This record gives sequence, structure tokens and C-alpha cells, in this order.
Amino acid sequence: MKIWLIVVSLALAACRSAPAAAPAAPMPSSTATAVPAEGVSTPTAAPITVETLAPVAEAPVTVNAEIAEINTLLATLYDGQPFRGAVLVAQEGKVIHRKGYGLADAERGIPNTPETRFRLGSVTKPITALAVLLLAQEGRVKLDASVCVYLAGCPSAWQPITLDYLLTHRSGIPDLTRFPDFEATKAQPSTPLETLARFAGKPLDFAPGARWDYSNSNYIVLGIIVEQVSGQAYETVIQERIFTPLGMLNSGYDHNLDTLAVGYRPDGSPADFLHMSIPFAAGGLYSTVDDLYKLDRALVQGTLLPEALAAAMFSIHAPFGPRAPQGGYGYGWMIVEQPAGWMVGHNGGIEGFSAGIWRTVSPPSSPAAGEQRESRTEDVLVISLSNEERRDPNIVAREIIALLAEQN
Repeated sequence: MKIWLIVVSLALAACRSAPAAAPAAPMPSSTATAVPAEGVSTPTAAPITVETLAPVAEAPVTVNAEIAEINTLLATLYDGQPFRGAVLVAQEGKVIHRKGYGLADAERGIPNTPETRFRLGSVTKPITALAVLLLAQEGRVKLDASVCVYLAGCPSAWQPITLDYLLTHRSGIPDLTRFPDFEATKAQPSTPLETLARFAGKPLDFAPGARWDYSNSNYIVLGIIVEQVSGQAYETVIQERIFTPLGMLNSGYDHNLDTLAVGYRPDGSPADFLHMSIPFAAGGLYSTVDDLYKLDRALVQGTLLPEALAAAMFSIHAPFGPRAPQGGYGYGWMIVEQPAGWMVGHNGGIEGFSAGIWRTVSPPSSPAAGEQRESRTEDVLVISLSNEERRDPNIVAREIIALLAEQN
């Protein structure tokens, strides 16, 4: 699994692990129907109550002269190579560009479209964080409580780790994607509890709360907590509480079926095989640009979370550090300062796929030290989903937002 380690730079490169050495294989995937994950334990707690929400309206498309310039930009985006995937651009809630690029399946000649399903990689994390905040809203968890209150068999060394530390990558739990044996084992199925056992007994990398360090293991633990607290499989909670109420009908948990785009390396060869039981709540979901637009609008409009929790989700809780750009990590989201102003979003990278969702915002109320820059464009959303791995999605967002800023 190349749920790539986040490299926080001006481009904020996608989360990834070391290059894979396993034989190449096509990247099949799953349907949007919720299917219990392999080997998920059956907790006894009562299930979460499902609240019926009005689905977010389909994305309206406004055609304008900016489309040609965006197409020209994407045609040579990566050192002269074209973007491959689907892109949606919206401004103040109006979709101004929505298009697929290149082939979803080169062997069968199937093109990418806005309806094409792509693996999200670490763009799964904001959705997992949202599930945790929904539990907090119902009083089922407390973000400042120890993880050991909710996790059966919790290691004693994890007692100081709070849910807040897991959500913001301040736990000190080592990232399993950095383990020496990860590449050799990524094609083998693993239940969430089996995956947990791979790092639960390892020493912490640092004292909980001491600093920020991105770790996929944090969100695997959060996914297990969602299961143990709710009494339902992680993917069932995500489907019933988020995807279905918002009308995200082309989103779900990937079970290595064949309803997604085929994943490729940048040279066009098929990506390595990854058993999708491994990424779990850190990177196991798939979606479309249209569905992620619905999620973004629901968060902006306050459909899912009360104002206080939504504000906490998009606030900086963990500054990145002196060698990183201005900004930090919220609850499942990155809040960063870019040349065009402040942005909130997340990237994802996984075998065969790259993903990004970024929106311009006002400067955060409590940013890291430094001069604040007002955004030159208001509420600009860029969603880019690609079926090529190791393609920086931040370049898509940065360049499109800069293009719109020049035109305003």
C-alpha cells in the first residue's frame, strides 16, 4: 500500500510509502454497496441511530471561458505530461468545470468521466474523522478521553493518547506503512485487529502530544474505535451516516472488485496489487468528484455537524513545524497557506491512484506564527482524482486556483 507519507511542502505532496517491489497487477475495486469488511469483529454495542438528511443537490455546471484555460493547463501539468483522471472546480458553490481526462481502463479503451470511481487513499481520513465527530456529537466518545476508554486490549503505553491526538497525528504511534516488511505483505488480507496487532506492541515514536508526525496507524485505530463504539462495521457507519444521507451513491469501501478505474504507474504500466483490507479507515474508501462535491457542500453548509464541531474540524490543532509551510492539521484536514491564500484540504496516494480535495478559506482563527494572507479567491473548491499513482494533486489545485485568481 502506497498510502503515501505526507511531505509537507508548498506542494504538500501526497501521503505515500516507499516504492513497491511486488509484481504489477491491475487495480480492481468495489461497488458502493456496504459489505461487511473481511474479518471485522462483531461488537455488542448498540448501532448508531441513522438520521435522514436531505441529499445535497447534484452539482450545477456553469459553462464559461475559463474551461479552455483549465484544459490547456491540465494537458501538460506534470512536466509536459497530461493529467489523467477527473477534475471538478467550483466557486461559491457553482461548478465551473467538471471533466474526465485520459483513460480509466487503457486495455478496454474506457475513458475517465466525472462519474468514474477512484480510490481516495488518505482522502479517506477526513471522512473517518467526520464519523468520529458524529460519535462525539452524540456523546458516545469524548475527544479528550484516552483511547483506552474505547479500545479493547489497549496497550498500557497508549493510556496518555487521546482521540484528539489520533485525529491530529500527535499520538506517537509508529506508521505501519514505514515498516520494513510492509511492501512484502501488502497483498495479503488482514483484518483491522490483525493490522492493529502489527504496531500495538511497538514503542511510541515520541511522547503523546509532543509533536505532529503523520501516521496511517492513527486512523486505523480510529476506525476500530468507530466499530467498537457503534457496534457496526466501519464501512457500514460511513455508508449509513455519511454517504447515503448525502446521496453519495458512487462512494464506498473498496473490496478489490472491478467497478473502479484501473490504477496505473506514471509510465502507464499497471500498479502493484494491494489488498484493500489493509488501508481500512486510513485509506480504504473510493468516490467520484461529484460525490466529494456533495460532501464538501454538506460540510460548508453545516448539514452534518453543528457549528462548534465543524469549526473544530477545520481549526489547526497541530502545527506542522518550522520546516513546513505555514499551517497545521485539524481533525482529518490540513489547513495551509499557499501563494493564493489559505486553503483547507487533504491529499491521498495509494497503489495506482492519487487524490486531492482543496478549498480556499479565510485565515484560521489560530494559525501558526507568521503573517496572514487573505485568500484572493473566495470559496474555490478543486477536487482531483487520478488513476495514476505518484501524481501530486496539489499541483492541480494550486495551478487552477492561481489561474482563477489572475482572472478575478
